[in-house]
Amino acid sequence: MIQSPWVLRISNAERYYKDWESKYKCELLYRYYEGFQWSALSYRPYTMNVIYASIKSKIANFLYQSPEFQITPRASKMDWNQDFAVRSAQIKQGVLNALIQNPSIDITEDIKLAALDSFFRFGVIEVGYSATWDNPNKKVPYTTSHDGPLVDPDKNKVLEDQEVPVLEQVYFKHIFAKRFRVSTSDSPKLKNCNWCGYYEFIPKVILEKTKGIKLPNNFKDRYYSLDYADVMSYFATDKQLSPETFHAVQKGEVCKVWRIWDNVSQEKLLLLDGNMDELWSDKFERLPFSTHRVDLTLTGGWYPIPPVWQWISSQDEINESREQMRRYRRRFTRKFQVRKNSVSPDELDKLKNEIDGEIIETKTDDAIKVIPNPEIGISIQQGLITAKDDFDIIAGNPVSRGRASDRQTATAVNKISQLEQIRESIEQLDFDKFMCDIGREALLLAGERFSGGIWIKLTKDPGNFFEELQANQDVYQFITVADIEDGYDFNVAVNVINATPAQMEAEEAKYVKFLTLITQFPQISMSPTLVRETAFRVGYKNEKVIREMQKMALLIQMEKAAQAQQSLMGTMIPGQSGSSNGQANQTSQGIFMRNQANSPDQIQAQLQSQLGAGNA
Repeated sequence: MIQSPWVLRISNAERYYKDWESKYKCELLYRYYEGFQWSALSYRPYTMNVIYASIKSKIANFLYQSPEFQITPRASKMDWNQDFAVRSAQIKQGVLNALIQNPSIDITEDIKLAALDSFFRFGVIEVGYSATWDNPNKKVPYTTSHDGPLVDPDKNKVLEDQEVPVLEQVYFKHIFAKRFRVSTSDSPKLKNCNWCGYYEFIPKVILEKTKGIKLPNNFKDRYYSLDYADVMSYFATDKQLSPETFHAVQKGEVCKVWRIWDNVSQEKLLLLDGNMDELWSDKFERLPFSTHRVDLTLTGGWYPIPPVWQWISSQDEINESREQMRRYRRRFTRKFQVRKNSVSPDELDKLKNEIDGEIIETKTDDAIKVIPNPEIGISIQQGLITAKDDFDIIAGNPVSRGRASDRQTATAVNKISQLEQIRESIEQLDFDKFMCDIGREALLLAGERFSGGIWIKLTKDPGNFFEELQANQDVYQFITVADIEDGYDFNVAVNVINATPAQMEAEEAKYVKFLTLITQFPQISMSPTLVRETAFRVGYKNEKVIREMQKMALLIQMEKAAQAQQSLMGTMIPGQSGSSNGQANQTSQGIFMRNQANSPDQIQAQLQSQLGAGNA
């Protein structure tokens, strides 16, 4: 029997992954997060888990309460139509948000798990397509009895059958990093690796009943029990199993399979663990994975540097300092020094009592003295403070700004604050890119795989006040696959309106600073270019508000131009120079009035005049 080439490929990938995992002690990092930060001891030592607190704080800043995306058109070929591209982007934005906000998907939970995984290894989200292949209105199947009515009903077979998907959706699946593997090819980009994939455990009944899966004859020898679905985590090889457990595993109900995406042949494979028998294969165009890696390595390869790896030393130092303080409190109690024969035994018994203010008689002065406890030591206290500061510097925690202000100058504190804000912004941008990759793949997959249409809620322009005033209700539209797959490219951005409270506070500060600069420098409000530049400098990204401010600046420019023209005409015509300002004001008022919507009375009068003209 010829051995499958995937046996050696996956074996090499396993060694490649295990070497990386052992180098950065990924399992140890996760135990630190869970609070198991000491070696096996007979008692529970003091543990101040700042790793757990820091990760919870960072994830709270990353995640979005309800993810919402913004789609903008991207210019491409010579036949690119700007108006159609804008309408196409609005439709795609509605489709993407309808897919993401489907309550049955719960994408927030998967993204949270991927974000948590990225601190110890890396985060992976798979974007895929699924459908319920019911067929209530399908055509009559083509059977052998169609050509021969006298065929025995028991021998009648279906030759052709057409299935219709009635429930289609794009799914988002978090892949545990400990199950994800890449080839040993030395590339930091996943698409440049020879292959990538992951293993999972699938119930045998699914493999047996799924159409298109070719099971080998000996697949029953590779079962796992449902109670031992992740049996490889407990037993290195089947040889270590007891006879009873081995028999139970053989009679189990789960098979370990590998899902592989081969970038060389552009094929996705389903392999049965062991001999790597091919169960199923198909072609693909793009990898379905969106990955988040916090720190890349310069030594080559796709696997990153886990951030928590840099935090362990400071975490150990904090725990050791606090444990020394606790030992000091437990070790030392009050002790007294008594001069011999200077205190009677009855009076010594009073010294041992806990009665406050009791009088003890002595025969000599200074017969009883308190033995002072040794000082805890400035080195222990200073070591704890230094360890906390070191941890915050390495982890990029903003809490260091509050403590540093007591020991550093205001200039040093501001510099630290600026560096931390830059680091937080970079981390947020990296995670936003991860979110945008997920959204883009979901939209592309919907255009390629959906066979029917989808109802979406159209995005309205909040700047169009009169439209919303006249029709204050949601607008829905049925979108077909042709509307999604129209050939126009697009850009995906995350909407900050649905961000976390910390992000909302940061966006509010940018908005206030944006308005403050426009108010303090009136020349900004007179130029659309300056409005755009100011928004860029303060980091404000709400395009709808920026465009509204640019419209106002454009109207002011038009008014100034009208005033200048009237002033010029007044100087050219004698006797009318004094009225130039009044005419300029009338012109600007006319421009403003022409941009206003007609009142209901004006609309009614216009309709009556048109009807009268038609009758005449």
